[in-house]
This record gives sequence, C-alpha cells and structure tokens, in this order.
Amino acid sequence: MFAFSIISNCIPNTYSAALSIQSLAPIFQKVPRAVWTIVVFLIYTVAAIAGRDHFSAILSNFLAILGYWIAFFIAVVAEEHFIFRKFVIPGGYDLTAYHDIKRLPVGAAGIFACCCAAGLAVVSMAQTWYIGPLAKTFGPFGGDLGFEMSFITAAVLYPPLRYIEYRLTRR
Repeated sequence: MFAFSIISNCIPNTYSAALSIQSLAPIFQKVPRAVWTIVVFLIYTVAAIAGRDHFSAILSNFLAILGYWIAFFIAVVAEEHFIFRKFVIPGGYDLTAYHDIKRLPVGAAGIFACCCAAGLAVVSMAQTWYIGPLAKTFGPFGGDLGFEMSFITAAVLYPPLRYIEYRLTRR
C-alpha cells in the first residue's frame, strides 16, 4: 500500500515538471511531453538512489535553500501584481499574450533582482554547512538573515528595474 501511495504522489509532480519544461521555450515543445516525463523520472530516480544514505541531511539542506528562493520570488511576483499590473501597465494582464513571446515581458528586471537577492542571501545565511560573512557578525553560530535580506533586496531592486524595462520595451 505504501509503495502505491508513493507512486500516486509522484505522478502529478512529474507531469507538472514535464509541462514546465515545455513552457520554458518553444524548442522544448517539439519534444513530446511523455519523453519529458521519462527524463524527469530518470533524473529524480538517479538523484534518489545517489542520495538514499543521506536523505535527511539532503532534505533539510534543500528545504533551507528553498526558503531563500521563495522569499525573493514572492517579492518579485507580488510587486509585479500589486504595483505594475494595477498602476503602471494599462489594462493590467493581457491574457491573449501568453503564447506570443514578443508581447510578454522580457524578464530581465526580475532575473537581475533575483540574482542580486540570491547573492545577498548567500552572504547572510547561517546553515549547518555554511555561515556567510554577514551572518558571522552575529556570533560563532551566525544569525540567519538570508530570508529577510533576499526579500528586501528583491523588493527594493525590482520596482525601478521593472519600470526601466517597461519604459524601454513597452511590455
């Protein structure tokens, strides 16, 4: 029973990963989704076999990194929705532009803001396997400010960068 529940929990995630890969670029849409599903299955199966002896450590380290990522991602998505789609971009969301790459936002502002936020998260994180230089100022075990610093960095950088991007590209 346990084995069947694991399989049924992995199927939606594997299919979703394959769908996400196809949405990255039009070239990936030429490969059938079933092939991407098999590729994703092979990747996580190899990763599971390789990390089976250290699962708890890998999971806790991965979840710590995921927390930093979600902080700057939320900042960028929230500001795009609440600032730009409501006040700056006329009409808000153009739902007919989802499949036309020439009408979608470039994304350079978001990528740059997220990269800067990730860099600041690294220097201000305090994990069992790494303590950044900024986190070391709080003592021998460090003070983990990675989540807060990454959120604040993205929240401060994204609006002016996105405004410049919008003014230059009008999308």
